Amino acid sequence: MDTLVFFDEVIKDYDDNICYGYAGQRDCAMFKDFKRLVMDCIDTGTIMKWW
Repeated sequence: MDTLVFFDEVIKDYDDNICYGYAGQRDCAMFKDFKRLVMDCIDTGTIMKWW
């Protein structure tokens, strides 16, 4: 199974109201933004790398 598809299965129902990154900004990253990025990579076949 592809790693991103597996990851999506693990986080599919999770969400929170925590700001990640610079919380003082109006557009700080939220977990839903990360989930959207994962889904975009799955849908387009893009490889996601992070370290």
